Amino acid sequence: MLVGRGQITGRECVSRLRDAVREHNRARGTSWRVVRLPRRGKGSHEIWAVLEGETVIAQAGVTTKMGDTVRGRFVAAFVTLFNDEDWF
Repeated sequence: MLVGRGQITGRECVSRLRDAVREHNRARGTSWRVVRLPRRGKGSHEIWAVLEGETVIAQAGVTTKMGDTVRGRFVAAFVTLFNDEDWF
C-alpha cells in the first residue's frame, strides 16, 4: 500500500472514498453508498462505512488529522472492495 507520508484530514479521506465508490458504481452498475455510522468511535474518531443496501461491506475510522497509521488502516479497510491497492 503506497500512501504518501504526512498529515491528511479525515474529511479528505472520506472524500476520496466517496469518489472511489462513485466510480465503482458507474463502472459496475452497483449502488454502494458511503455513510457515517452514528454513535461509534472513540473521542475524535468517526466510523465511516460502505453499504450495499443496508449491509455494511466495509468500515473504517477517521480522525480530524490523520497520521500514517490511521490513514493506512483506513486505506486497508477498503482495498478489497476495489481490488486495487492504489484506490486511495
